[in-house]
Amino acid sequence: MNTVAYVFHLINAVTILGLTLGGVVIEDRDTYKTTYQYTTWNNGTLAQEYVDAYQLHISTLMIFFSALSFAFQLFASIKTPWYDWETLVVKQKKPHPLRFIEYAISAPIMFVAISLLSGIRNAHLIAALAVLVCVTMGCGLVAEYALDRAIDKLDRAIDDEMYMVAWVAHLFGWVSVSTAYGILFATTNIVVHSDVSEEPPAFVWAIIIFQFLAFMSFGFVQFAQLIVRRRVEWSEKAYIVLSLVAKTQLTWNIFFSVLVDV
Repeated sequence: MNTVAYVFHLINAVTILGLTLGGVVIEDRDTYKTTYQYTTWNNGTLAQEYVDAYQLHISTLMIFFSALSFAFQLFASIKTPWYDWETLVVKQKKPHPLRFIEYAISAPIMFVAISLLSGIRNAHLIAALAVLVCVTMGCGLVAEYALDRAIDKLDRAIDDEMYMVAWVAHLFGWVSVSTAYGILFATTNIVVHSDVSEEPPAFVWAIIIFQFLAFMSFGFVQFAQLIVRRRVEWSEKAYIVLSLVAKTQLTWNIFFSVLVDV
């Protein structure tokens, strides 16, 4: 399953790169300019000013997103002196740290792309949203290790404390990602009801809602393990399938927006 996943991620990255280099990408839709917002004094009152920050390209974000997924899942399938995924995860049922490290990099990239499609151009806000998503993945990693410590049955008192730590980390992950999505929903809602703006294409709402559900589905896998206080047998397969299905669907939904009229 892991092999199928990283092969598809490679296909996604190469195909998007080929389409981008092939000139079928609409530049105006692919390129997004962000701004820095700051405050100045103007005639004795505070005034908001904006300066250009940096440009982001949807195609580049999607290429890196797929390439990272490919690289990390390929590395997990290769037995090395530093990391043996099969022994660690499959046989010993231990946490898979590379998963959340990869998520901590790739998920913010995807979230930045969705933020741009939602109408966010403030460079500071985009960076803050990316960090929130990164923190979510960090919380997931902490919860994984705390749960692993909570079920080793070496010391009941310490096990119970680590079980509480796992729950706290898990719940804070929900708080951070829900905050990030709350900002996205609020921003898109403002665009939809603005008198000076056309309603965004339907695919924007579809991407936002699908991504939200995808994030939640990953969280529910860990939630199920916390409820039963053990590592469920199907969790690793669930993460691999969710990673492939959710990432592939989102990658092409977003990249589609820079190719054709919608």
